[in-house]
Amino acid sequence: PTATTTPSGTVNMPTLFANITGLTPDTQYYVWFRNKCNATDKSAWSAIPLGFRTGIRGQIGSGTDTSDQLPLYSLYGYNYTQQIYLASEIVASLGVNGQQYITKLKFHFTSSAATANYKDWQIFMGNTTKTSFTSVAVDQWVPVTAMQEVLNGVVTFPDPTGNWMEITLAEPFVWDGTS
Repeated sequence: PTATTTPSGTVNMPTLFANITGLTPDTQYYVWFRNKCNATDKSAWSAIPLGFRTGIRGQIGSGTDTSDQLPLYSLYGYNYTQQIYLASEIVASLGVNGQQYITKLKFHFTSSAATANYKDWQIFMGNTTKTSFTSVAVDQWVPVTAMQEVLNGVVTFPDPTGNWMEITLAEPFVWDGTS
């Protein structure tokens, strides 16, 4: 930008975050900064822009399969489950190959049970060369030490009438694009 470039958005201090809407998926964007003390007193634009690429939305599966046990089985006071999504499924869903950030998980939720006590979730994600679990034995699972914790907290459930349960990850997961 030049000194006369009109900003397309503003963030007032001390806010350090801005929600930018209307961006195109899988597109590179750049953001420049400058200080504005008053209507006429402005600093120069930052010399180096902040760059980021917008994500791509994708869905693995049809969203029509139902189970009262995935992603969890609530009969007990705890639950542990693992799911494998193949690289071919992710590439088919996103339409791109290569490293991607995963920031949300969604499950089509159908249950007649109350969900008020579903709290204290820990979600881990990892890249693996496994393509399936050959048995239900614990030694078939990916070790939790080989995964990244992406959420530790409460998950909000929709009304149990067949809605989507959306889980926003506290930490984005970097899928390596191949495993």
